[in-house]
Amino acid sequence: MSSSSSTSNWIRPIPTHYFCDLPVVERTSHTPANPARRFLCCPKHSESGSQCRFYHFLDPEISNGYYRNEMHNLYIQLQQARREMQVQEYTYRTRIHDLESQLNERTVTGDCYKKAVVVVIIVVFVMYFLTN
Repeated sequence: MSSSSSTSNWIRPIPTHYFCDLPVVERTSHTPANPARRFLCCPKHSESGSQCRFYHFLDPEISNGYYRNEMHNLYIQLQQARREMQVQEYTYRTRIHDLESQLNERTVTGDCYKKAVVVVIIVVFVMYFLTN
């Protein structure tokens, strides 16, 4: 086997650290060009104003445009569903809080009525025994 064929089969090793000596982090691309494609990057990669542009894709590129668009559209739909769920969760938590507050108010009011009834009964009994 010639040396040229052995070098053409050489696969670049997956990096574990970048030049800044920080360990790389795994992220997932959600761009239309690379939907659902995992990649490694410097932890400073997403910071605003960061000059670090290092990344290394772990997954192969989706070559078929139809499937690439479908993957991106599914991601968009998933994000919309998550937002709708967050709104529903907030709505339900608010409603539960309101109902708990109403229940607490009714419980306190009910306790006051019970105490008032007991006081009235005692007063009636005392008045009955005093008049007899």
